[in-house]
Amino acid sequence: MYLFNCFIVNDKHLLKWYPNLMHHIFCEAILLTKALDYSVKLAHSPLSREGALLSYKLYLIPRLSYPLPALTLSEDFCATLQSPTLMAVVAVLPKLHLNRHIARAIVFGPIQYGGLFLPHLYSLRGIGQLSLLVGHLRSHDKTSRLIIYI
Repeated sequence: MYLFNCFIVNDKHLLKWYPNLMHHIFCEAILLTKALDYSVKLAHSPLSREGALLSYKLYLIPRLSYPLPALTLSEDFCATLQSPTLMAVVAVLPKLHLNRHIARAIVFGPIQYGGLFLPHLYSLRGIGQLSLLVGHLRSHDKTSRLIIYI
């Protein structure tokens, strides 16, 4: 019996027939570890308000969003990475002198409407997947021909 991502796989043959399942679960675990590690480090750091915001946008988001275009993560899991339970966003909000229970529409909303415009991982995943698709289609190689004919 194997415990993966809050569900139990009783049959090791399931992992044999679905090798992407093991890779997907491993990538989810790595992303969760990175988010938790960042939240612990930021909570105990003496960073200023601007430093915390820059560290979130320039350190954590690129670190989490790099593998996203190659993965098929759900919107729920991407929200879990940024949820209050994992404290990725909650670690940043007190450093910005904001209540950690502030509406997420304000946190992820655009600046023109009074939001902070923190990037959402699900949006970054979609943008990354579209840019990979367009890049393959414009390259005119074997991969682009396979995409066109499928």
